[in-house]
Amino acid sequence: MTQKALHNPTFQDVLDRFKKDLSKKEKDYFTNVTSFDELEKSIGDLQERQTVKRQARNLERLSPFLEAMKQWGQVVEVFCNSSKTVLASLVVEEIGKLKRKPTVLFFYCKHDNPEFSTFPAIARGLLAQLLEQERHLLPYFDQECCTSKEPILQTPEKIQKLLDIALTHCKSAYIVLDGLDECKREDRKEISMWFRERVENPPHKEPRKLRCLFTSRDDGHGRKDFEDIETVTVDSSDIAKDLETFCQRQADLLRIKFQLTSDKADDIASAVSQRAAGMFLLPKLVWNNLSQQTTIAGMERELEPTVYPKKLDDA
Repeated sequence: MTQKALHNPTFQDVLDRFKKDLSKKEKDYFTNVTSFDELEKSIGDLQERQTVKRQARNLERLSPFLEAMKQWGQVVEVFCNSSKTVLASLVVEEIGKLKRKPTVLFFYCKHDNPEFSTFPAIARGLLAQLLEQERHLLPYFDQECCTSKEPILQTPEKIQKLLDIALTHCKSAYIVLDGLDECKREDRKEISMWFRERVENPPHKEPRKLRCLFTSRDDGHGRKDFEDIETVTVDSSDIAKDLETFCQRQADLLRIKFQLTSDKADDIASAVSQRAAGMFLLPKLVWNNLSQQTTIAGMERELEPTVYPKKLDDA
């Protein structure tokens, strides 16, 4: 995918931002793991050495295996780092691939930060993206800027007017607003009502011109703000099967390392899966820790209720 920093944040961008928020221990877990690229390079180097020694083996037969590893790794990576922000970013990426090429607008809200959690902040962010994608709007906005007495666009009425005009002059626009639960109650209500009004009551000549996606945790208030709109809920039950499969594969590796019985490995897989609290990252850190143990006694100690981490900060 071509780089479009202003329009399409890639999954890698989101992953990089995610890693910045990791604790030192969590970063060590991630950086100590051999990457797929390193594995592929090692196989290539091995094949070259074998060719020099005239001991070449057909390592191309590993290609299907490597591809399977890559696909599995991508699934695990998505779920291990999955959050509403990652999902929102993936949606933005997919919108950018549409043949109709709509204007793609997005905003990531942040808790306790007025520059990232209020309607004026969101509107300014969207206006900046609109001007980048809809260059024909520049003369009008330049005129508005010259006649304005505000060094920074802050007047609610002015902001709403400019955003309305800009959206009106788009052929179509897809808007993704991530993390509305990060906003204060009154701000969230204002944001959701304003965008819902534009999407649900468009001019008769331009039906479905605007489309909007909100992402939010279900904290009670959201149900009222998003009442009567189509909702997709993602909870722990939606990833339960993937989590069980992941834990079973990790338990198989422990079984081989410590020569455990199949029943013992299954019990460990079940225990980690049940304690996951709907997350992939927590059990991933747990499995990393278990795999680094050098004795069965050390592994079993890490599984004891008094030692086993109950949340990410404990891992």
